[in-house]
Amino acid sequence: MTPIKATSSRPASLRRRVRLANKVLRVALVSAAWTRIFVRPRVIGRENFAQDGKLIIASHHRSEFDPVGLFAPIVKFRPDVAFMAMAELFKNALMRRILEWFGTIPVHRGTERALESTTQAISVLDADGAIAVYIEGKIIREPGRGKPKGGVAYMAFATGAPVIPVTVVRTEDVKPPGSKWWRWGWGKRYIIAIGKPIPVPPGASLSSPKADRDAFTDQVMAAIDLLTEEAERHLL
Repeated sequence: MTPIKATSSRPASLRRRVRLANKVLRVALVSAAWTRIFVRPRVIGRENFAQDGKLIIASHHRSEFDPVGLFAPIVKFRPDVAFMAMAELFKNALMRRILEWFGTIPVHRGTERALESTTQAISVLDADGAIAVYIEGKIIREPGRGKPKGGVAYMAFATGAPVIPVTVVRTEDVKPPGSKWWRWGWGKRYIIAIGKPIPVPPGASLSSPKADRDAFTDQVMAAIDLLTEEAERHLL
């Protein structure tokens, strides 16, 4: 992959009005969670999001519900976060305006335009912001996890940003992939488990061998696997 230079304009997610809007939205989501009208969430290790400076949050992906579940614990510590989301969500004009206002970065999967997503994400990181990304690049419908993409390691090596591994367990019970309906109710439990930041290796850069980036990706996925095992034990 050819090295990418970040753009010079200030990312939308770092604007003061967006950070304030994120905080207000978080209060609404937390209030709903406290009442437990909808689901029964549990978050493990949320304090690991309390990191200053550039940060990549790399999560496992089980359901369309995942961004909702992740939003509140991330924004508590990082209201400057920019989520990376599939470009299909931007097809609706109203939804596109909302997502762009919040600084959400469209990911054009499987196309040359995927490089644009990396450019925008690197701009956020270079401005000491936070990025939230699904490391597998899609919802994993089958048991276990999918094959990770190389974007997380690429961004980490390009910027020196540490990576926080995250897993989600049973969010598919709240919103089954492909279903039009969400399944609310007291019995719908899910867990988000957040690991400690993983620093890039000393001296890592885009000139490092690709094998080094692949090894870093494997390290992040191994951490996600351990978090998944821990989260599943809490649901027994």
